[in-house]
Amino acid sequence: MSANPIKIDLSRPIRVGADDVKTLTFNEPTLGDLIAAEEQEGANGQHKITAFLMARMAGVSTIELAQMSLADYRKCDRLLQPFIVGNGEAGAGETSQS
Repeated sequence: MSANPIKIDLSRPIRVGADDVKTLTFNEPTLGDLIAAEEQEGANGQHKITAFLMARMAGVSTIELAQMSLADYRKCDRLLQPFIVGNGEAGAGETSQS
């Protein structure tokens, strides 16, 4: 997994604080980010957990991220898959052979 941030251009800007933001920079999530996402009140839906995790990775609130178009959300979800743990691929229960 790469530790380099992923920059994603949005098809339409979202309001972050007082600024209109058209590009989001997503940092590699930590285990703490994943745990926090899973512990969210009422986070029984995968999109809610994914959106919370994306927001933490981008340094924005989930309310700010929720302005994102569905097309942009799908684009981010697809491009961030290398960062997302527990997506059905190797990672969640992976062990190292040293």
